Amino acid sequence: MSTGNRVQSGLYKGTIGSLNFEARLDVDGTYPQMQFSLMLSNFSCHYIAHMQSVSDNKWEGDIWYRQNSRNVQFGNVTPNKLVAEYISGSTVKLLKFTYKRDNNDLWTGTIPRISDYFRLTEFEIDYEEGIDQWLTYNTNSLPRPTDVDDEELTVEKSFGRAGIQVTRSGEVNKVSGTGSGVDARWNNQELHDAMLANWSRNEGTLWAMWVFLAKQFKDDPESVTFGIMFDTIGSFQRSGTAIFSQSIADFYPPGIPNRNAIIQRHHFRTLIHEIGHAYNLLHSWQKTLGTPWISLVVNERGAGSFMNYPSRYPGGEDAFWRDFAFRFSDQELLFLRHAPEAFVNMGTANFGTNHAESAPTRELMQQLSNLDPNQATLKLELRVNKQRPVFQYMESVALELKLTNISNKPRSVDKTILKDVAHMTISVTRNQSETKQYRSYARPCYAQKEITLQPGQSL
Repeated sequence: MSTGNRVQSGLYKGTIGSLNFEARLDVDGTYPQMQFSLMLSNFSCHYIAHMQSVSDNKWEGDIWYRQNSRNVQFGNVTPNKLVAEYISGSTVKLLKFTYKRDNNDLWTGTIPRISDYFRLTEFEIDYEEGIDQWLTYNTNSLPRPTDVDDEELTVEKSFGRAGIQVTRSGEVNKVSGTGSGVDARWNNQELHDAMLANWSRNEGTLWAMWVFLAKQFKDDPESVTFGIMFDTIGSFQRSGTAIFSQSIADFYPPGIPNRNAIIQRHHFRTLIHEIGHAYNLLHSWQKTLGTPWISLVVNERGAGSFMNYPSRYPGGEDAFWRDFAFRFSDQELLFLRHAPEAFVNMGTANFGTNHAESAPTRELMQQLSNLDPNQATLKLELRVNKQRPVFQYMESVALELKLTNISNKPRSVDKTILKDVAHMTISVTRNQSETKQYRSYARPCYAQKEITLQPGQSL
């Protein structure tokens, strides 16, 4: 397989004035997707454009993905194209980017290159005492596709080729098997408890996960589990994965040809597969379950991907290993490299929930986008009455609603309109992850009384 150097591609990040930008240029290196994602973090505004080369070190493309794009306009004009230009200096590499509307430049900025990779993740890998620790696989051990090199594959190599730099948070630590109970087989809750007890990070630490090499899972008598992304409960999901080394070894009885190589190959594929779930990747044949992050997501039963099952591949296991290039599919690479961070990041969006927005929110935003702002007569503000909208740990959060008549004529409104909490819904989102909604269980009944707001007057 080609490992391709990322010469221009990578992560660019910088501040221009008071605006914080992140850009991911993906035009060379391993499996380039010819995409450019640009995020303005001040407004959680995220664009992705499909790029084409227009000259040396310069690309341009139409924006096909937008998140919170209404927050950023240039003279009431919304961009529909992005331009990226790579500039190689003597000491620093720069990226010049331009928002465009058709053929008109709207705004241009330049930010420095931070990394050859698109994302950075920290793994902590621990193991249950008494098991074999298979963390690598030599591709020369068994027959392989002709485009796969003879090499020792590692976790770092596999995710590095996907554009994710992996670092280890510490040494591989030994975990007592007593946590799995008297039957010495782990269930989801026991795995979760082991993660809380042994992981050096807190549950929900962003861009970090706990990987556990264990013996066996508490299966039904008719099934065998090779691995699991067990962390699908609680407020922080997708932080923990487990691979069951003894279950994999027991599945292949002594005496079969190349047994050790087969076991290690399955163990390595399972290891990368389960970590892939922690990045919110679903199985190849289940991509459209839950809430896919874009409507273009399709099921990939025939994908030669870490996220597929060899047994489900067309033609069976022999065909899978004959075609499998030890990689993720292009659809998965697009998600890993360019989807909004909250969709990919551990501890944010729930597993299988790739969208940060709920359907009712999208419908409401569509209705609001059809309104003519020039016809508005009332303005509703949510404010905190503090110099900075930041609250300390355990500090009470007080929010104030302010309704202002912004027309040039008196407006009649209900005096209790801002007190009637029974008709208000509070939506809370952590780092753009799944939105949780709260409504008051109290339903006060007020006597309706109209008051008049003069132009500029507030309630």
